[in-house]
Amino acid sequence: MISVLFCGKDKDLLDASLKAFRKEPYRFVHVSDWQSVFEDLEREKFDVAIVDLGVADKDAVDLVLRLREKAASTATVLIADSAPVDLVTKAVKAGACEFLAKPVAELHLKSVVDRAVQREQAQGEVSYLRHTQEQIYRFDDIISEGPEMQEVIETLKKVAPSDASVLVLGETGTGKELVAGAIHYNSRRKDNPFIKVNCAALPDTLLESELFGHEKGAFTGAHQKRIGRFEQANMGTIFLDEVADMSPGTQSKILRVLQEQTFERVGGMQAVHVDVRIIAATNRDIKQSVADGAFREDLYYRLNVITLALPPLRDRRDDIPAMVKFFADKFARELGYSTVEIDETSMARMVDYSWPGNIRQLRNVLERAVIMSGGGTIKEEHLAIEAGEVSAKAGAADPFEQGLTLEEMEKMMIERALEKAGGVQKKAAQLLGISPRVINYKIRKHSIQAE
Repeated sequence: MISVLFCGKDKDLLDASLKAFRKEPYRFVHVSDWQSVFEDLEREKFDVAIVDLGVADKDAVDLVLRLREKAASTATVLIADSAPVDLVTKAVKAGACEFLAKPVAELHLKSVVDRAVQREQAQGEVSYLRHTQEQIYRFDDIISEGPEMQEVIETLKKVAPSDASVLVLGETGTGKELVAGAIHYNSRRKDNPFIKVNCAALPDTLLESELFGHEKGAFTGAHQKRIGRFEQANMGTIFLDEVADMSPGTQSKILRVLQEQTFERVGGMQAVHVDVRIIAATNRDIKQSVADGAFREDLYYRLNVITLALPPLRDRRDDIPAMVKFFADKFARELGYSTVEIDETSMARMVDYSWPGNIRQLRNVLERAVIMSGGGTIKEEHLAIEAGEVSAKAGAADPFEQGLTLEEMEKMMIERALEKAGGVQKKAAQLLGISPRVINYKIRKHSIQAE
């Protein structure tokens, strides 16, 4: 429910406001003098305050400053008989979301309020992330005992201050979102939105609306205009996770944003201009996707100004003890334990383990271990690690010692991936870092029996 506080006596403006906000999802409250605005704001929270300057005996800038001081999270929309440029500029700098000149149509007013609410919500998310997660995105706080991640961090420090597009590559769970956040919060855009979109989490028809927004009536269920993620990210950064899962049609629209910084909402004709930095990520072999024709080559080169390849956890053995301690201490604090210990056998097991789910899996294993240990010492029986999982040191015999050819090694790896993925080719392809189309071809090539 969007709560709207309207202050004014103009009959035409009041009628337009009543028509615009008399039905859900709006709750409309009307007062006739600006003093009542402050009284109402003290009693309850409103999403938007619409003030007709004709009832105020103060100038617009002073009024906005007082409103923002009284209710910082309430979006302010000012309406006046005229809107001279200098007054509008001063009011917006003071914190007003919109400044409108009469007459104001019902649909225009509704659109302005929706846009103001979405803008305040996006800004609120920025403030939350900046104040509560600031420490997470410090380069010095990223665990990097070994040379693999130290090299990545050195690149991050060089990349972050620029506006260059970045393509982050790595297996599932290697921390691609963390790296994207570190780039944004150490850039000149850090005080502006950081918007995250998982491109694989939505069907393509919904993804386009999610990214670019839609106009009212654009499709069944589009009861009102919606601002998309690119507009929410204006002057900030958008993180497109699993970018290789987008359809060719959506890819072409992303390419246009990169080239021209413009797009149209779904069902719209008007070009929307944005200033957005794009960080993309994928766990697929995106070069192979380009070769297979599943991903646009021109978009790949646009995104691939800077490439960051994150090493899997099995290649970061030196970092595992520090990560284990970090997660163990974190979950111990959350559960109210003063501290937890990790015995040598457990630590050695975790260092040896192959971690197919990477850092995400390590985190989950440690959370369970802290709970099961009851705040005492974490032992081997507390670790939810599959007994049959191949470790880095104690795995199968060296394929070179077995005298296997390259073709035989490839077949063996595909068979292992399929076994681990329960026969699901898409999951097996992700484990191997190739596309579903490629693994399907290789299964037929090697005559592998698979579901």
